[in-house]
Amino acid sequence: MGNIKTVKELRVGEGISPPQMAEYLGIAPSTYFDKEAGRRGFKPPEIVKICSMFNVRVEDVKNFYEKSTRNA
Repeated sequence: MGNIKTVKELRVGEGISPPQMAEYLGIAPSTYFDKEAGRRGFKPPEIVKICSMFNVRVEDVKNFYEKSTRNA
């Protein structure tokens, strides 16, 4: 029912840097950047942590499962 947001929008809205998110999730900053950009998918344990951190449901986050269709 809520406004669907991306992980980046949630992170920025809380003033959290990408390296801080990477550390919270236990992944390399470069890996986090790829996930946030849609080049890699978030793993289920990461999704759980993100939802808990921002108090949102999986359905309220736009890019957990979306994959970029652009070839860079």
